[in-house]
Amino acid sequence: MSASSHRDYLVVAVLGLTQIIGYGTLYYSFSVLAQAMAEDFGWPPEWVFGVFSISLLAGGLAAPGAGGWIDRHGAGKVMSWGTIGAVTALIACAIAPSPMTFTAGLITIELASTFVLYNAAFAVLVQINPVTAPRAITYLTLIAGFASTIFWPLTSALHASLSWREVYIVFAALHITLCLPIHVWLSCLPAR
Repeated sequence: MSASSHRDYLVVAVLGLTQIIGYGTLYYSFSVLAQAMAEDFGWPPEWVFGVFSISLLAGGLAAPGAGGWIDRHGAGKVMSWGTIGAVTALIACAIAPSPMTFTAGLITIELASTFVLYNAAFAVLVQINPVTAPRAITYLTLIAGFASTIFWPLTSALHASLSWREVYIVFAALHITLCLPIHVWLSCLPAR
């Protein structure tokens, strides 16, 4: 196996880790923590899910712009910026003093998701090696599919001893210590 093949497998593996963390913390954990969020802000649970739906819509509306940034600056750089955005948004939600600031933080989480999840990750694989990208995207999708399997029980376990706000701080730490270095490394890889 050539050095470039090893690199391609390493890229898929580490990107898979960031996708598991990304989907697990920015998407799947919400279902586990939503009831506690609603109680904290004195909202009915459906309001919290309504805010989450609005945030998903905002992320979807931002996707074309994210694609343009990926084309102009490279997917690795955009994922690095998106990780910083995710960390900031998770912390903003965790320290939100009011429902409105929490809403702004949750919308920011989903905007950041647009820059760190599949659409950006797939672009990284294409930009690094367009020849192997279709196979790499399939592998990455399979790996990231474990996000819910890992993060629903992990979030529940953390929430058994931590508040939802503290869980979000732990998740922000995962992004800054694991995802950011990986995304910065990916932004430095030469394209083929």
